[in-house]
Amino acid sequence: MAFAEIASLYERDRHFPLRVLRQRILTAFRDGSFFDVLGVPFQQETTEDGSYVPLRKRKPTLHVSWVNEVIEDVGALLFGEGHFPEIETDSEELSEAVQQLIEEADLRTIMSEAVLRASVGSAVLFIRFMGKPGKLRPIVSVTDSTWYVPEFDSADPKKLVGLVERYKVKGSDLRALGYAIPEDDLNADWWWKTAWDTVMETGFVPAKVETDENGTPNDATTPDPKRTVQHDLGFVPAIWIKLPGGDDPLDGRCLFAQAMDTVIEADYQLSQLGRGLKYSQDPLKVVSLDGEVPADFKKIVAGSDILVLPEGGEAKLLETNGEGSRTVMEYVSLLRRYAVRAISGSPIDPERLTVPQSGRAMEILNMPLIQLADKMRSVMGDVLLRIFSMVLEASGKKPVFVGGKPFPKESGGIRLRWPEWYPPTAMDRLQDVQAVAAATQAGIMSTESALRFLSSRFDIDSVDDELKRLEKEKNDNARRQQRQRPDANQPEA
Repeated sequence: MAFAEIASLYERDRHFPLRVLRQRILTAFRDGSFFDVLGVPFQQETTEDGSYVPLRKRKPTLHVSWVNEVIEDVGALLFGEGHFPEIETDSEELSEAVQQLIEEADLRTIMSEAVLRASVGSAVLFIRFMGKPGKLRPIVSVTDSTWYVPEFDSADPKKLVGLVERYKVKGSDLRALGYAIPEDDLNADWWWKTAWDTVMETGFVPAKVETDENGTPNDATTPDPKRTVQHDLGFVPAIWIKLPGGDDPLDGRCLFAQAMDTVIEADYQLSQLGRGLKYSQDPLKVVSLDGEVPADFKKIVAGSDILVLPEGGEAKLLETNGEGSRTVMEYVSLLRRYAVRAISGSPIDPERLTVPQSGRAMEILNMPLIQLADKMRSVMGDVLLRIFSMVLEASGKKPVFVGGKPFPKESGGIRLRWPEWYPPTAMDRLQDVQAVAAATQAGIMSTESALRFLSSRFDIDSVDDELKRLEKEKNDNARRQQRQRPDANQPEA
């Protein structure tokens, strides 16, 4: 069963562009609901009228998580513990404020979620400023881009000047939200629409979906005061995250597209394997009779009673050996290697990697995954800097508080310093120190440059402070040695 064959079962809503259908399908595949369109359970062999249901038209009982594992590995390499970039600024106050923003807005979790959401090609990240008047807090969230239509600044293709969210809801859902929906329209489709620009966040009164004689749908055009906010930020409080690659102006290349057919094959193989294991626990009974059939024969065969056969009768079980199961497991293992390799996942088998490896060795072993994460660094790093820039811009117009303190209004040249992909081992640190010591002694590297190189490996927070401590220790040692000299306390002749 190929991806395209199942994807063709998804119905396109003509009121939306083809992009919406594509994003719906990719998102369903990522989230594990891709096979819901099939409907028929895998164990069901026939329909109600007795017609046989082919395996390819049944919904697999499971969906392997290989795709999500690779995406989560990328997120962990970018924003996991020990991998989140260090923040460098020209202002100590701004540096502390940004660090507090990272913690308070939970940007580590948000950015990891952004990697997962954007894996289908794109995602939308929102920065809202909420709280009491005069004390606003930045709230960051990320969502799928399926139902959004962006408008970009012609001078800056990454900057939004408008964003519209529009999708259909049932009248019954709107009534639950407090809208007065007629009884006859509870099952009808209604437009739910929200628009953002540089000044307003405008929610619209839901409108019942209708089309004219040309098939053109209507739209929700009446602003809803309850869902409309004037933010006056001077920018759209959202970031359109687009992955690299692809020809689409809105969506980049899906990270897992090359593995989808392989994953589907594995889903069906494992589902069939599970079906076979269930059969082996309750195999088909075959009875050969030579004589009269007992009156309760069917009940005895289907139940757990002792089966008594006439003279000459014979009963057997159609059982299978385990060779087929082992072959399927080997095949699925091979499929996993192909799928992971196709999307640049880690080729390392954790069960075989029993000896501790150095950080450099891990980089070499995981080179495909690191190359993928390196491509994502440029995209997600730019998103992170845009978040900081928006909070800075907003703090110049509104009272934005982070960590209970006003966020600085001036820009301090925020820069990201990414750590190494894997933390160095003790041997890695020793080799680095020896190399740096040789370079400084040879006069080709300054002490400050050496400290900056080693700061991340030895958790040195401030190179400047460390240089001051080293200078103080050097002077203290010089004075101590001066006092310990034999002639230090003798009067001059």
